[in-house]
Amino acid sequence: MNIEKIKNLYFSKKRNVQEIADELGYSFWQVYELMKKNNVLRRTPSEINYLKSDKGKPKFVLKEPMDADGEKLKIAAIML
Repeated sequence: MNIEKIKNLYFSKKRNVQEIADELGYSFWQVYELMKKNNVLRRTPSEINYLKSDKGKPKFVLKEPMDADGEKLKIAAIML
């Protein structure tokens, strides 16, 4: 197993350990242990959530122009 290839897939291509294992034909644990042995830092939970959430694209679009009720809802949402 080539650790440089694994690092490239993990950091540059944003693949997770299971995807790397599947692509290279190894088990999850083989890839995980090699990363651990070579001190490859794993992603934090917030980084994982960001990658899973369509790269941070917003899930909504604001209507423009807003009516008075819409403007009140927007202000209420911001205050939360």
